[in-house]
Amino acid sequence: MTLKFQQVGSPALSRIVKRDELITIVETERQYGKKIILANGCFDVLHVGHVRYLEAARMLGDLLIVGINSDEQARRLKGKGRPLLPQDQRAEIISSIEAFRAHRRTTFARPQA
Repeated sequence: MTLKFQQVGSPALSRIVKRDELITIVETERQYGKKIILANGCFDVLHVGHVRYLEAARMLGDLLIVGINSDEQARRLKGKGRPLLPQDQRAEIISSIEAFRAHRRTTFARPQA
């Protein structure tokens, strides 16, 4: 038996937003007095430390935004051969974690200094 998976309609994908959409979300949430928390990382090799980090961040505010480093940034930070997974897949994995389903996430590259 062969199972085929489709990305279309994936709940995890629906929680990934682009930077311009994120700006609108943040502005709206701030108007309602929400405390917004940003957590960021490569999340290339997901481990318990990542889960604990995100759970702790989630408890600090009303809206958790998780930034996923771009492939280029992950390569600069982690070295040759990294990331093991492309940024879109890393974002989908983080977005699929049950504990964060009520929160929004975005994928973005940190601005160059």
